[in-house]
Amino acid sequence: MRKELKNKIAQKLLEKGSMELDGITVHFWTGHNKDNISTHNNWNKVKSCSFYNQHSTGDNGHIVVTGVMQIPRHEILEYATKLGLIIHSDITLNTNLVVLGSDNVSPNKIAKALKLIEKGHHVEFLDENAFLEIVLDNLDIENISCNEIPEKTKEKVIKKNKTKKQPNILIKQISNKLKGQTFVISGTFEKYSRDELKELIVQYGGKNTGSISAKTNYLLAGENIGPSKLEKVKKLNIPIISEEDFINMIEE
Repeated sequence: MRKELKNKIAQKLLEKGSMELDGITVHFWTGHNKDNISTHNNWNKVKSCSFYNQHSTGDNGHIVVTGVMQIPRHEILEYATKLGLIIHSDITLNTNLVVLGSDNVSPNKIAKALKLIEKGHHVEFLDENAFLEIVLDNLDIENISCNEIPEKTKEKVIKKNKTKKQPNILIKQISNKLKGQTFVISGTFEKYSRDELKELIVQYGGKNTGSISAKTNYLLAGENIGPSKLEKVKKLNIPIISEEDFINMIEE
């Protein structure tokens, strides 16, 4: 019989087996057996965090990686250092980015991250593909050693890189005006691009998500808003704000 985890929240997550985090389906750790432990250990074999961190500027925040990735763990960490991230083996008060693998995600790490969020800390969850899109956006890398990343994703990001330099979304917070507020962005805008609006939300202490839920505080809507999002916010009675409303929120 598997020994229970000391963290009660983590134990509940483990028993649940999976959950939704910011629109990402998270599958929790289920243990290892004779058939998979050797492969798993080789795939996830990395050097110490201090080794990777000596090659990072540390300008863009603190990252924790958990779960089984499509590419070897050490490659994920090498990309993280090139993005200016500090790597930790566990969740700390400094953690602001958690990259989630496709399986065997640590319930302990997620429980700790959720506790930080409950206390008002900003922690963003990304799945591996979303993280690798950031890598492609910011490091001018056209080939990542993973056959499972959808070719359309690679083509879209590479094409975008050739036409426009993308802003680094891993940015530092400068204000707490939007602390505790979660935004979903939909449509096109006049003064700012969607990426710029996402940056502003994070800079002012807020949080971006891609899908509407009961935890969404505002839908930041432009022209040609997605009809499914509009229908859902009306059903959940979530306030819809314009670009001008948003600017007033951060400038007042």
